Amino acid sequence: MREMTEFLGREYEEMEKQGLTWVIKSLNGPSEPHVEVEGKKCLMLASNNYLDLANHPKLKEAAIKAIEKYGAGAGSDWSIAGTMDVHVE
Repeated sequence: MREMTEFLGREYEEMEKQGLTWVIKSLNGPSEPHVEVEGKKCLMLASNNYLDLANHPKLKEAAIKAIEKYGAGAGSDWSIAGTMDVHVE
């Protein structure tokens, strides 16, 4: 196992030298069509929120009501015990 760990470490170092590693960048606010990343305004082309519906007041209100009624998650896979009436709707 140690040999594998050392091998992977060397491979990762080589990838870093070549600039092939993935650097996660965080948004400085909500995911919208235009976002700020590292202080720069950018057009967001990698989001499912290109229509900005996730920030629509009515959708946010509905999400708050659903959380108040159902909590923050189903608590299980749908096939075991996670299907709720709201999923069936």
